[in-house]
Amino acid sequence: MRGLHVCIGLLLGMCAQAAFASDWLDRLQPYLHETSVRKLALVISAENYRYIPHVENATNDGLLVQSLLTRAGFVAQYLPEPKSKGEILGAVQELARTAQVRSEPAVVVVFYAGHGFQAAAFNYIVPLEASPDAMLRDSVSVSDVIRLVTPGQAGISVVFLDSCRTPQNAPLAPVGQAGFAQPPSETNVVVGLAANYNQPAKSSAPGSPDHSPYTSGLQQYLPQQGRPLTKVLEGVRTHVAGLTANEQVPIYVSGATASSFYFNAGDKERTELAAVWRKVLDGSLSRACLKRFLDDFPGNVFSKAALLLLEATTNPSEARTCPELD
Repeated sequence: MRGLHVCIGLLLGMCAQAAFASDWLDRLQPYLHETSVRKLALVISAENYRYIPHVENATNDGLLVQSLLTRAGFVAQYLPEPKSKGEILGAVQELARTAQVRSEPAVVVVFYAGHGFQAAAFNYIVPLEASPDAMLRDSVSVSDVIRLVTPGQAGISVVFLDSCRTPQNAPLAPVGQAGFAQPPSETNVVVGLAANYNQPAKSSAPGSPDHSPYTSGLQQYLPQQGRPLTKVLEGVRTHVAGLTANEQVPIYVSGATASSFYFNAGDKERTELAAVWRKVLDGSLSRACLKRFLDDFPGNVFSKAALLLLEATTNPSEARTCPELD
């Protein structure tokens, strides 16, 4: 009889475990489904300046990049020929507000084609009516643009600057050097520069008469399926260096895990992401794992679910590591 009691106890324990597992799976079901992430872009082109030389192909470049991003699923606003600093900053502020970059998962892109310069190691982009006598006052700090679009934990922002299209022997008087200094590195922000530090960028090149070399590189690599952002930027770098005989070599600064962000993920990448997310759900569901997932895979279709679970997980004494993702 005692043996029978033991068997019944074991059976009841197994049933309880199965019921708990089933209940746990039922509770996790809503988090297994993909949720679209807001994808917003602002494309700015400045070509026909009032006081300083015009920038060849800036309008062509802006229209092309807007088209590329729209085909990649972005709602891409186009701001052509901005006259003032306030017009550019207002558009960037509206982009950040619409994307809710601080609180919601979002993928945000800013592209700018036009004049740019550096002063005292700070970088600036130039609206059409900037005065040569007040260039610093009238221009927009790149640091301000980056700060405005810096996302919260679950998103990623990408800033492409196809600028400093100024001949090295004709800087924007009276502020010195053409080319950009190294921009600040912000968490979850990737900044792509059309040329290396302190170097101007070209508006056209042999083999690319209607677009800048940098924009033509984006045209070639950004739409490619299954190509992570790091490989997009490396492909653009090789493309531009080849078109310009190494006179212009792009560079980028990354504060995000750009190797796992895709403008155009394929079935393989979506399947791999879903497998990683399921591993997180099947594991301890610790805050460490949820944060690690959000950091390692910014702006993905499970970001919203990870954020919701992170908000619901409040154990302060749990492990600080995530063996599930090691």
